Amino acid sequence: MPSKALYNGAGSWCDLELRVGARGSATSIPQKWRSRFMLRTVGFLMQLAVLALLPMLIVWQLMFGFRLILMPMLTLVGIVVFTTGQWLREGNSR
Repeated sequence: MPSKALYNGAGSWCDLELRVGARGSATSIPQKWRSRFMLRTVGFLMQLAVLALLPMLIVWQLMFGFRLILMPMLTLVGIVVFTTGQWLREGNSR
């Protein structure tokens, strides 16, 4: 049985023995670890989207223009999405 290292989010790595089930899935990983990994991944993707889209928004404004009130509104939306992504990544690890 292969042994894999898994990052536990608390600054250390733990060894985890994986057992492959009939369908080829790892059966010994607890459900709470899988859901934490999913939440961290979703949080990371949310932050990545904000960090990619806000500069593109600035370029769009400079090149094509749109109503100026949209810039602060979309910046606030970006802050909320980024903060939610940060909460998903680190807030649930405790």
